[in-house]
Amino acid sequence: MAESVAKRRVVVTGAAGYVAQRMWPELEKRWDLVPIDVRPATRAGKPVPGLIVADLTKPDRNEYRRHFQGADAVIHCGFVSAPNLDATTWQDNSDAKFWAEHTNVALAYNVCRVALEEGVRRVVVCSSNHAADYYERLV
Repeated sequence: MAESVAKRRVVVTGAAGYVAQRMWPELEKRWDLVPIDVRPATRAGKPVPGLIVADLTKPDRNEYRRHFQGADAVIHCGFVSAPNLDATTWQDNSDAKFWAEHTNVALAYNVCRVALEEGVRRVVVCSSNHAADYYERLV
């Protein structure tokens, strides 16, 4: 009889978002996922199995630390977009866009910092903008 091997535990931030959902079926086959997002479902209303609703932009990492405890890796797909930006205004240089990007830096810091503090060995940061050289609206 084959020995059962426990799946590695992987935290996925932004789990209800576009990028994470593109990978979800394959990730779910291989890993024990801990999905985290600020929304309770995808934009289309599809539930994400086991989704934990948590705001990782908050500076008090103790509010969400427990979700990272015992994790082997983190796939950080979380992203904060500026309000009211669409395909025609995505290159907007408004204060709203600045503060959204500022919040994204804090979000990435919090995810990486809590992962470090909890002994998580790997953190992968995903970005559709970097994959498309910041031209994703045109692709």
